Amino acid sequence: MQDRIWKVLFLTSNKKQYVGLTEQGKVIDKGLIGKKNNQPAYFNEVVSYLISKEYFEQFVIESAEVTLGRIIGYVHFAYETLNEKVSNHDLDFIVEKLAYSNKSSKALYDIKQDGWQKDIYNEICADNGGNIELAKSKSQANCVYQYWKVKESKGKNGKVTIHPEKHMLNISKYKEELWKCIEPLLEVCGLAETKVEKLRDELLQ
Repeated sequence: MQDRIWKVLFLTSNKKQYVGLTEQGKVIDKGLIGKKNNQPAYFNEVVSYLISKEYFEQFVIESAEVTLGRIIGYVHFAYETLNEKVSNHDLDFIVEKLAYSNKSSKALYDIKQDGWQKDIYNEICADNGGNIELAKSKSQANCVYQYWKVKESKGKNGKVTIHPEKHMLNISKYKEELWKCIEPLLEVCGLAETKVEKLRDELLQ
């Protein structure tokens, strides 16, 4: 980072996380939560747009106040889109954009504590008619599993599913976790703490 010349650079409280625009016009980011591979693709898209060259150039050529206004407008739009797609159970969007991905270092059938691995294994068992050996063959260690976070209900005891077509997503959880990706960017871009809190309350209600 020290060898680069920056047009604009935003540092988070975590030294391992930063984002900025170089003099050569390249956006560089490091360690941002919303850009991690295990996050839903939609979270990655939102964060990528917020740290786009377009916005960073605006910080240079226009006032920070104007640019922050546009950023807040986009954040509202991102949440409206998320809420609409989930509420309408837009399955194409849900499958393509809202899956989490995690690698399990252990075989799913060896996981005893409640969590995403146990929920997935229970569904795999059900999908295979209770055939344990077949379920185990599909639940091996060191594999990446995709899943969606869902509402708990009488017909669904777990908190995640591999069948988003069968269950309503937990929209509150998705809103909260998208906010965790966005909040650090708003803070380092100079949005006042009171405005950050107000925006959070509006979006997570």
